[in-house]
Amino acid sequence: MVTVKYIGCLDYLIVFRGLRTPLSDFYVNTQSADNRILGAYNEKKEGVGILIFGIEGEQAEILYIGANPKRQGTASELLHFFLDSMKEVGIKSVLWRICQSNSSFQEMEALAQKCDFHIKDTVKIFRSYKEDYSGWTEYMERHGDRIDRYLREEGFRPVSFAEASEEAIAEILDVSGDTFDDSLDPSRIICGQKGKFCREISYMSLKDGHPVAYCLVTQPGTEQYVFEIISTAKKYQKTGVIFQPFAMSVNEVGNYPYRQVGFAIYQKNKNALALSERVMKALISSIDLQYNYVYSIKKTVNQEVNS
Repeated sequence: MVTVKYIGCLDYLIVFRGLRTPLSDFYVNTQSADNRILGAYNEKKEGVGILIFGIEGEQAEILYIGANPKRQGTASELLHFFLDSMKEVGIKSVLWRICQSNSSFQEMEALAQKCDFHIKDTVKIFRSYKEDYSGWTEYMERHGDRIDRYLREEGFRPVSFAEASEEAIAEILDVSGDTFDDSLDPSRIICGQKGKFCREISYMSLKDGHPVAYCLVTQPGTEQYVFEIISTAKKYQKTGVIFQPFAMSVNEVGNYPYRQVGFAIYQKNKNALALSERVMKALISSIDLQYNYVYSIKKTVNQEVNS
């Protein structure tokens, strides 16, 4: 039998110190001041589990969940309490990203399915470390520079978001049109609502003054960069133009101190995955698979009456 309640940073540091990990510390201390923590106590008032989450608009996201000892039902108690509390504050959905490399992957996957989460999509996570960057430099010298010259001759011009016109950025933000994949949401990144958007490192390719491909990079940590969206306009898919903003962004990252770079590519994005097979193998240190689980919150009877 455990008791679950909201806790502050001080309780997290003292009472739950045995549950702390570098990842949980990251979300508590550096990711966002808006992140919140649930703590689970046993009958002896000892901290036995934590759940860290964030809220953006009408969606909540589970950022971290951990329990010690494991397999005692603590994680389940935390999750049920969390979902019930989200219903009370009008949250419509909950996102839970579960990586296959996580040591507790099977337990978390089983818990998500048991609590009626469903898989929205899957993402391949490619990671590169600073010590492997020389492989990319060699690739650019042997092949990449020639590809970029060809694309420039075809009229494609790379420009960073820091130098791009407001009109060009507005075209990328306009998901109502049919130019880019409307399932992607660049506004959350470009408008600074997800991590720290790096305008100097993020690039787009222009053709006749209009954006035809772009690469969005964020910096969630001081030594980490994440390539959040790599996208080509539907008209220019399979032309290879996506290489240009991607290569320019990777080149730019190499000018900054970093420990790790992550690339997130949706499994359904076949063109981007093809890019990873042809180009990114010169850069990649490891590959992981992330399952994006979503829980849809239904209105309670009281909520329906009040609305």
